[in-house]
This record gives sequence, C-alpha cells and structure tokens, in this order.
Amino acid sequence: MKRIIAFLMLFLMLFSQSVCASSLTENYYKNINTDQIRSGYTNGEWLILGMARSGYKSEFEKYYQDICKTLKEKNGEIDRKYTTYSRIVIALNAMGKSPYNVANYNLMANLSDFNKVTSQGLNGTIYAIIATKSGGYENPECENYLKLLLSRQNKDGSFSLTGDGDIDVTASAIQALSFYSERENVSKSIQRALAWLKGKDSRFVESYAQMLVAYTSVPTLVEKAEIERVYGKILKFKAGNGFKHVLEGEINSMASEQGMYAIVAYERYKNGQTPLYFMKDLKEVNVK
Repeated sequence: MKRIIAFLMLFLMLFSQSVCASSLTENYYKNINTDQIRSGYTNGEWLILGMARSGYKSEFEKYYQDICKTLKEKNGEIDRKYTTYSRIVIALNAMGKSPYNVANYNLMANLSDFNKVTSQGLNGTIYAIIATKSGGYENPECENYLKLLLSRQNKDGSFSLTGDGDIDVTASAIQALSFYSERENVSKSIQRALAWLKGKDSRFVESYAQMLVAYTSVPTLVEKAEIERVYGKILKFKAGNGFKHVLEGEINSMASEQGMYAIVAYERYKNGQTPLYFMKDLKEVNVK
C-alpha cells in the first residue's frame, strides 16, 4: 500500500511539473510581439529559438526582413564576432529558413572561416558546431572545430574560456559534443564533463538553463534525478511570466529568454521529442 501511495505521489509531482512547464512557456510566449524581435543577445535569436521549438506558430517575418536589410546595408558583414552568425543560423534553422541564401548571402560560409570563428575563443567554436549540426549542414571545418574543442577539456572534465572549469561553458560544450556522441572518444569526453557538472549549483538561472539544455541533449547519459534537480532549480527563479537573473533580483530579459528555452528543452525531453538544437527534422525545409 505504501508503495502505491508513493508511486501516486511521484506521478502527481511529475504531472504537476509538466503542466507548470507548459503553462510557463505558453504564458510567456503569447505576450511576445514578434514584430519587435531584432537580432541580438536579448529580444532576438534566443527568443526565436525558444518560441519556434516550443511549437509557437509564427513566421517571424519582420525579423527575417530586418536581417536581410542589415546584410544588404553592411555588405554581408554584420558583426566582427562570429558567434553572431552562428546565433542567426540557429534562429533561421528553428524558423525553417535556409541560411544559404539570406538576401543573396550564404551565412554558412561565415561558419567555415576557421580563423575568424576560433578567434573569439571557445564560444566561437562551440556555437559554430551547434549552428552547423543543428540543421544537418555540411561544414568543412567542423572536424577541426571538434578536435579543438576536445583538446580544450580540462583534466577534471570541465571546459572554460580560461582557467578553472565554468558551468556555462562546460554545459555549452556538451551541447556541441552531443552531435557526435556516437563516437567513443566524444562519448567519454561528454561523460567526464557530465561527471564534473553533476550536483553543481550557481547563483544564476542562466547557468542552470545551460545545464538543463545540456542534460536533455544527452538524456541517456544523465541520471533522471539530476535532470529533475536542475529543472527544479530553474523554477525557483520564476518571477511573473519570466525569470530572475539571481534569486534576490528582478525579472530580467536575458534570464527569461534562456530560462524559457531551457524549459522548452525540458518539455521536448518529457514528450519524447528531439533535443532543443537537434533540428534535422526540419532539414527538408532548410535544404540548400
């Protein structure tokens, strides 16, 4: 009898969390004016990623036309930071738009420039892999990016931009490596990184968001209890229809956008759907 009661309590807890997750994303995204979305770290591509991958129906046409206009005005050179191109390609993938011809510019060509991509540090490498593999595209430099990323893993299994292990960078590295998880050496690298991340805590919701996206990218390699732990941590930062950057702070745009796309990743994991960045299911739309 006690086992039955315990099972029912666990079922109700998980069911209530699932309902909470769905209502969170629904309430947040329905209040977004997609005409106001512009390229950028906030109110831009990460917002599109979460909305599109949650199943929100929008063409994001104003954003697309704005990107086309900017490319024309700047002769294809939007930013000296090449993570910007990766971010845009990720958003285009989520929208079902091809990155090969945006106002007659091939944005995938930017992701094949090894020197410029890697000059920004490990973040440039990580997001070039994610942007390329999320849509199942070809990139002649991806194997070199992968080798570089693996070579930068610390002895304790973590990753960082410089020095000691960093939660955000380690989680982002796992997201990139997840596309190669069938390779034995990559799988071992992922498992070492996961071992380092396990049980880690942070003051910032963005760190938990990156952890949750990482965990749901390789769910078979992560204990379910650890996934639920991080999901529960994120919910503690909830404020209104969004999230706070720190528990003692106020609702924040960047925190809300990252928290929300992490919740979307969790929802997709619970529903048996592909991971947040695994958009090969959209490839027939994105073909060159």
